[in-house]
Amino acid sequence: MDIPPLAGKVAVLSLGALPLSYALNHVSALSYPLGVMWMSALILGLLFLAIYSLSRSDIYYDPLYAVFAVFSFTSVVDLLIALEEDGYMGSFMAFYTKEGEPYLRTAHGVFICYWDGTVHYLLYLAMAGAIRKRKRYRNLALYWLGSFVMSILVFLPGNILGKYNSEIRPSFFLTIPYLLVPCWAGLRVFNQTQAPSCCTPNMVEEEQRKGLLRRPVDLALIIYLIFAAFFTLFRGLCKKATALPSDHPGKFIESDLSVPSQSPIPCSLLPSSNICGFSARGENQSWGRPEPGVRASPGRLGKASSGRDI
Repeated sequence: MDIPPLAGKVAVLSLGALPLSYALNHVSALSYPLGVMWMSALILGLLFLAIYSLSRSDIYYDPLYAVFAVFSFTSVVDLLIALEEDGYMGSFMAFYTKEGEPYLRTAHGVFICYWDGTVHYLLYLAMAGAIRKRKRYRNLALYWLGSFVMSILVFLPGNILGKYNSEIRPSFFLTIPYLLVPCWAGLRVFNQTQAPSCCTPNMVEEEQRKGLLRRPVDLALIIYLIFAAFFTLFRGLCKKATALPSDHPGKFIESDLSVPSQSPIPCSLLPSSNICGFSARGENQSWGRPEPGVRASPGRLGKASSGRDI
């Protein structure tokens, strides 16, 4: 997989969050929740207009360029929130965590901010750079979508059920477009044609005719999926009060699963639902070999098209 060059223009715009956050932290009007929401919406709107005026040709080529550029800005903001909550810096985002989204101060909220400010940020720059170079980025986009969806599925219910459920501010409603835009982006990504694979159908058929013990990569994947399935199920049982005794070692490893707050419920039970997907994937790897004489579907490997997937 070729890694595209990072988009320098998008990186410069995103780093503008540093002086902007510092300046807004000293604006007295942002000491009110409604003022924080309207100011956040105004900044995102102006940012979109700036990106549109500077990269109009890239947006016409692929509208997702604007999405990745705006989201890279929010990723830098998330990284500032995480660093400030851990005491590495100050006077940047205190106004937002106080009057905007106080649930970002939780342990899970800080970690999601770190993840979005590092991994997602690099993905946004890489995908924006791929669009500028007119390259494919479907694989990177699929990884981003999976990571984004899994974090949101845990994060939003945790905010509603957690200790900050009585402090939902107007800025919380900014998550609505933050959810809808990736859904639209996902539809566009799934509709993109796949790049041709280096493996022909005959090669796939020949490889899958081998026994499982002769396919070490598939064997390692099955072992990992079985372990992950039982581990996620174990975490889900740890949260159930009647499933494990209070002095069980599992509740001392992750003590947050036994706190009175309801926020750990989605953190533990939602990932445990992945046991079905893990089991299905493992069964497909071990028993999903094509019958003798049946060739693997070429559509599974991707349609022929120009460019190369990254």
